[in-house]
Amino acid sequence: MRTLFVALLVMLAAFPAGAQQVDDLNRIIDQGLNHSQVMQTAEHLMDSIGARLTNSPQMRQAEAWTQSQFRSWGLKNVRKDGFVFGRGWSITSSSVRMTAPRVMQLMAIPVAWTPATSGTITAQIIVAPMKRERDFEPWRGKLAGKIVLVTLPDDGSEPGEPAFKRLTDEDVNKLDRYRQPDYDPESIERRIKRQTFGIKLDAFLKSERALAWARMSYRDGKLLHGEGYNYRTGETPALPGIEIAAEDYRRLARLAKVGPAPTLEVTSNVQFDDSDPKAYNILAEIPGTDPKAGMIWEAFKPESEPRRTVAREVVEAARRGRWIVVDDIESAPAPAAFLARIPIVIEGDEVKAPDSWRIIATAATPPPLSRFAAIQTTPHPALDHAIDEAAGNPTAAAATKRLKPLTDLKPFGAGTFLAAARHGAARLAEAPTDEATLARELYAAYFAPHLAGLEDRAREIVG
Repeated sequence: MRTLFVALLVMLAAFPAGAQQVDDLNRIIDQGLNHSQVMQTAEHLMDSIGARLTNSPQMRQAEAWTQSQFRSWGLKNVRKDGFVFGRGWSITSSSVRMTAPRVMQLMAIPVAWTPATSGTITAQIIVAPMKRERDFEPWRGKLAGKIVLVTLPDDGSEPGEPAFKRLTDEDVNKLDRYRQPDYDPESIERRIKRQTFGIKLDAFLKSERALAWARMSYRDGKLLHGEGYNYRTGETPALPGIEIAAEDYRRLARLAKVGPAPTLEVTSNVQFDDSDPKAYNILAEIPGTDPKAGMIWEAFKPESEPRRTVAREVVEAARRGRWIVVDDIESAPAPAAFLARIPIVIEGDEVKAPDSWRIIATAATPPPLSRFAAIQTTPHPALDHAIDEAAGNPTAAAATKRLKPLTDLKPFGAGTFLAAARHGAARLAEAPTDEATLARELYAAYFAPHLAGLEDRAREIVG
C-alpha cells in the first residue's frame, strides 16, 4: 500500500487544486490497479523481442512496436526523434570451447561492436593483463597467433547470496531517500580514458598479430554482459573480442599457470548494419480536452520570436496555471523575480507566477531560489564530435573549440557551445572570416554576457 500512497502524492502534486476531482482520481487508481498493461508490455519487450542493443535489429523492432502500441492507446503525434549514433550490431551465433587439456564448453559472449571471426579460431591462450599503455611493452613479441586474456584474474567473491532477489519492504525503506548527486568532473575524463584505451589496446594486439582477445566478466555467478563502446563509424576494432564468465576465465588462467596453456576454439558470428546510423527515441503526446492547456515550452528563451507573442503566452499561462519550461534561466528577462512569485510587468500587464505552477529550468549555476531542487549534470562525453556535427564547417568548429577553456572560468554547458557552432556556420555562410576573428565574435555573443568580472582572464583565453 505504501507504493500506491507515494504515487498518489506525486499525482496530487502534479495537478492544480481545481483539477483534483474525486472521479478523476478514482479512474486513475482503477486503471493502475485493475487495467495495468505493465506486465504485458514488459513481456513483449523482454521475452518476445529480447535484448535491445542500440541500433540492433531488435531495437528497430522495438521502435516499430512501441509506435504501434502508442497509436493503439490513443496517443497523438507519435514519432521517432533521431540522433546520430553509429553502427548497428547483432549476434547471430557464438561458441567458445576449451579443447585442451580437455574439452569443455565455456560460458562466453562476443563483446559488442567487435568484428566476427573468420569461421572458427583455434589457438592457445596467453594471460597478458593490460589495463594501461605502459602494460604493452612486457608483452611485445609474445602474442602472435594467440588468444590474449587481457584481464588480471582475481580470487573470486564466493557470493553467499543470489545475484538478484526481490526486495523486502525493509530493503525498499533503506533505498527510499534522495541523495544529491555528486559532481565529479574527473569521472568523465576517466571514462574517456577507458574508452580510448580500448582503441589503443586493439591497435597493439593487431600490430602483434594476436588472433583475438578475451576479458573476464566483472561479476560472478556465470553472469555475462558483453558491453562495448566502439560503435561509431570508423572506430570498429580490428580483432574479435569475447567476454568469458568469471569462473571459466579463472580456470583458464589457473591451467595456463601450472601447465601447457589451454587451447580455445572460438566462433563469433556477428553482423554489422550500416543502413541507418541514427538511433531513435519514440515520442508521443497524451491528447487533452482543453486546446489551450499544456505547457509553455521555452517561453523565456532569449532568441524566441516574435517576442510579443511569447509575452502574451506567458501572461495567458500565468492566468491559467499552466506548466512552464525555462531554457537558460540566467538569460531570461526578470526570471528570478517572476519565478519567486514577485509580480512583474509584461506588455503593460502585471503578472505573477501562480502557486500551482510547476517550473523546470536550465542554468549554468542554480538560481538563488529555495523552491528549486538543483540537479547538476556532467559535461558532454564527446563535445568535440558534437561541435563538429553542429557546425558542419571546419572553421566554425575550430573557432568554437578555441573557446572550450572558458569552462575553467564558468561551467558552460554543451548547449552553449553547440549554439555557438551553429551560429558560426551561419555567419560564415554570409561573409567569410578567419578562425580567430570568428572565435572572438562567438565569445562576445555567447560567453561574454556570463563572465562579468572575469573579462581579463577570458580575453587571455580568447586572444
